[in-house]
Amino acid sequence: MSAWPFKNKYPPKDQLNFDGKWSVLQGVVEDHPAILSRRSLEELKDIIGHPEFPYQVGIATPCNNPDSNGFPGKDELIQLQQIEHRITPLLQQNNESILVAMLTTNNMRELIYYTSNPEGVKAKFEQLKAETTTHELQMIIQVDKDWSIFKHFAM
Repeated sequence: MSAWPFKNKYPPKDQLNFDGKWSVLQGVVEDHPAILSRRSLEELKDIIGHPEFPYQVGIATPCNNPDSNGFPGKDELIQLQQIEHRITPLLQQNNESILVAMLTTNNMRELIYYTSNPEGVKAKFEQLKAETTTHELQMIIQVDKDWSIFKHFAM
């Protein structure tokens, strides 16, 4: 794999600001159709690999009624978006976490974040999980100092 093409001087965490530029890509992941929405590389170029965000968080929601391609239908997509609109602002408070991508594939939708506060993410996730009645929520937190998960989807 080639070296990441962007600089390695990082802005302070409290000065991060995002303007909401996203890209939507279609492809295949492990032989399943996939849709990936990710923040633009231009928007993230100064923070990829930021040392204050060494933990990758994946919050996955299995679809209850996927279509033949493994994607949620219109009504279920609205439910998933409602869950996302509740968890993302909680995790992004004070720039503790950054939502970098959303992957929909194989009967699952996953939100991909990087965080500086894994314990805070766990507590907020447990709160949301207890409040969510429409879907099962799953989470994984792992060390990913180089942001290799994001880079995998960005390249």
